[in-house]
Amino acid sequence: MKLSSININVKSELRDLGIMALISIPMSLLNCTNCYDNFWQNPKLGIFGFLMNLGYWIVLWKGNSAMNWILDQKISWIKYPVKRFFTGLIVLFLYSIPAIYLFGYFLFWAFGYSYSWINLKYTIIIATSITIVVSLFLNGRAFLLAWRKSALAEEKLRSEKLIAQYEALKNQVNPHFLFNSLNVLSSLIEIDPKKASQYVQQLSDIMRYVLESRKRDLVSITEELDFIEHFLQLQKLRFGDALNYKIDIRDQNSGQIVPLALQLLVENAIKHNVVTQEQPLTIYIIENNKNICVVNDLQPKTQLASGSGVGLANLKERYQFLSDQAVVINKYDQQFSVCIPIIDEPKSL
Repeated sequence: MKLSSININVKSELRDLGIMALISIPMSLLNCTNCYDNFWQNPKLGIFGFLMNLGYWIVLWKGNSAMNWILDQKISWIKYPVKRFFTGLIVLFLYSIPAIYLFGYFLFWAFGYSYSWINLKYTIIIATSITIVVSLFLNGRAFLLAWRKSALAEEKLRSEKLIAQYEALKNQVNPHFLFNSLNVLSSLIEIDPKKASQYVQQLSDIMRYVLESRKRDLVSITEELDFIEHFLQLQKLRFGDALNYKIDIRDQNSGQIVPLALQLLVENAIKHNVVTQEQPLTIYIIENNKNICVVNDLQPKTQLASGSGVGLANLKERYQFLSDQAVVINKYDQQFSVCIPIIDEPKSL
C-alpha cells in the first residue's frame, strides 16, 4: 500500500512544542529536584533537566505519532481493530525504549555527564510510563477518527444512493402521465375528433409543465393548483357533465407540495370510479390541517382498471424522501380520500 503524503502544519507543530515545553517545566522540577537548588550559580544542571524532559516528550509524542500514522496506512482500524491495537502497542514500545535511550545517551554526552545503569533504569521507567499514556491517547484518537471517517463515507454513500433512488422515482412520473394521456387521446379520436383536437392543444400546455416540473423536487401550491385546473378542464373535454370538481384551498401562498401529486390523485379517482352521465363523479380538492386532500365519491367500477399501481406508490415514496409526514389514505362508505402534506422545509436527502 502506498503511503499518502505527509502534510506538516507549522502552526500546529509550534503549538504542540509549546504544550510540551510547559509540561516539561513541572516534570523537570519533580524528576530532578537537585537540578534547580543552585540554578543561578549552576544553570547548566537546570537547563539539562528541562531539556531532558522536553526531549523525552518530543521523542515519544512526535515519534509515536509518526509510528501511529504509518500503522494507520497499513492496518485499518475499522476492518482489524484488535490487530491494529496490539500491533500499535508493540510497535510503540519497540520504538520508545531505544529512542529514549539514544536521546538520553546523547544528552548526557553533550552536557559532559556519564550515563550510568541508574540512568538507564530511569530512562526505561520514564519511557514506559509516557508510552502507555501516549499510546492510549493516540490509539483512542486514531480509532475515533477512523470510525468517524468511515461513518461519514457511509453517510455520503447512503445520501448518494437516496438521491439516485429519488431521481429514479421522479423519472417514473413522466412516462406514467404520458402513457395515460395518450390512452385518453386515443379513445377521444374514435368518439369525438373535435374534442380530440382541443385535447391535443391543452395537452401541449400541460406537458410543458410536466417537463419543467421534472427538474424540481417541490412546487408552490399556486403553481400546482393552476396546473390541476388545466388538467381537470382537459378531463372535462373528455367526460363533459359526467365529471365535476370543486377546489377550496384558502391559503395558496405558503408551503410546497410534490409536483404532479394532485394530477396523479385526480387521475386515479377518474380511473378507478364510474364516470357517466347517469352516475357523475365529483372530485373535491380541499385543505385540511396542513394537508391538501383529494376526495372523491366512492363509486368503484365493477371491473377494475388495469394498472401497475406505480402512481400512488411512487407518490408515497417521494414524500418519504422529502418529509417526515406521510401520505394518508382513507376509505369511507361513500368517499375515498388521499391527503398529501404541505411541506414548509424539505428534509435533506
